[in-house]
Amino acid sequence: MIITNDIYDQYGNFIDSRRETDEGVPGNAETIQFNCSPADAGFWDGAAYATTMESPVSEGGEASVLFRASPYIGTNIILIEPPAGIPPRWLSIPGTGTLEPCSITVSIQPNVDTPPYVRADGTSRFYLTYALADHLGNPACNSSVTITTSEAGELYSSRTNSDGQILITYGPRDRTGIITITARSVVNASVSVSREVGFVSMDGCDMLVTASPQVMASHDVCDTLVAEVRAKVMDIKGNPVEGETVEFQIVNCLDDAAQVSPPALQSASAVTNADGYAIVDFVPGTFETDWREAWYTVSGLLHGRQMRPKISNILTDGSGSGRRGNRIF
Repeated sequence: MIITNDIYDQYGNFIDSRRETDEGVPGNAETIQFNCSPADAGFWDGAAYATTMESPVSEGGEASVLFRASPYIGTNIILIEPPAGIPPRWLSIPGTGTLEPCSITVSIQPNVDTPPYVRADGTSRFYLTYALADHLGNPACNSSVTITTSEAGELYSSRTNSDGQILITYGPRDRTGIITITARSVVNASVSVSREVGFVSMDGCDMLVTASPQVMASHDVCDTLVAEVRAKVMDIKGNPVEGETVEFQIVNCLDDAAQVSPPALQSASAVTNADGYAIVDFVPGTFETDWREAWYTVSGLLHGRQMRPKISNILTDGSGSGRRGNRIF
């Protein structure tokens, strides 16, 4: 761009170089100094672009320079310094990116696993941020983009903001599946990006079982000891599933005459909490403690008064019909 500056005397007359030209000393004409920033902006001095340049006034009373703004977005500052006695002047020239993008990227949240996924629960959704840039990496502002998906009939159009970005949400859905989302520049169709996102089932499909402790003294040794049995229900991605009913039962219980009361569970079922755990307490069996009974000595020798439960659990669908089960030993 051409920047032109005029200077006047106190009566409003142009200060020009006609007198100096007539006297054969045009180099004595008044000059105006131009300064600019940032460093990659400049004034053309006939050989290169410089950040500082002096320009004499012409016979028409003008001092003109050819200015090249920075190739990157931001503000170009120009300081114009006339001859002594005339106050300086500042110019501010904003630099923006071009409308035609050369690249596009996308950021997806949540970004868990590949492809990213959320639950198909009718409320969860994805947040996508598209960023378009020109050939120098500047944001491509006010640039049109079309966004389509692999689902028939889904089409969305928008324009980038001052940062070259478009922010959209996708979802929610109550159906599972993998969806491909494609964004494409309207003014440069070669600039596009596609990403897959997934909507997964909330149903429990796997279960892990733990007991603590797994080996414990019998109830006659300490009548307050119990083992906590935990069944963790997870969905297809390993996330905890809340609100599932899990049934517990003791299997393969030893038939021992020395055992006066068998081991038991304090509850036959439990509902998973927010962490996906269904928890019941296991109460160990009780052995004979009366030394006068025939089984007293045999019990101590053979069993050592330790209990190790064998427990199975079944994840039910709430109607009493089992869907799957695990057993711990």
